[in-house]
Amino acid sequence: MAQLRAGPPGDAPPEDLWLGDPAVVHACAALLEGLLHEPEFLRRCAKAELSRDDERAIAIAGVFDARLAAARALASQQAHDLGLGTRAAAAHRELHARATGADLPAGLALADLDPFGEPAFELAGRALAARLRLFLRDRYDEDWWRNPRTATSLNALWGRGGRPTAADLWAEMGSPAGIDALVDELIESCR
Repeated sequence: MAQLRAGPPGDAPPEDLWLGDPAVVHACAALLEGLLHEPEFLRRCAKAELSRDDERAIAIAGVFDARLAAARALASQQAHDLGLGTRAAAAHRELHARATGADLPAGLALADLDPFGEPAFELAGRALAARLRLFLRDRYDEDWWRNPRTATSLNALWGRGGRPTAADLWAEMGSPAGIDALVDELIESCR
């Protein structure tokens, strides 16, 4: 397990290289998931014409995903501090209810908790992906996902031999790590 946390060798395949920083794995997933919030991508690539209500429903699902990730991160921190027990389960149920307005069944209260920080990495990855989307729009235009130069940049990021950390990516984009871009993106997508 310690070797896995330290990272794979530099010549490992890309899937193994992502293991170096769990936030980068989640950022990759969130970056691609974010394409569902791009109406032009949906029209051109997915061949889907969504109504404004459908676009809002997808946006609200994104808000719930982020809120649930935050609730799991906070509850997992408590599980780390208190141990996986009834107090951590109660904390998770309360945070889940605050995040969603729905009760989490008692039997599932410990299911998504990871006292080693995975939910916090998910939230950090979502924040990084939101900032990456801004960065890619600035560098390659609104339809960054169509620009062939984007593929070169992303391939350098996730290709063989590249193993940046989330901190490296934040520094390269010239902004401090934070959730501001994610919050702004979620607010804008729900309008």
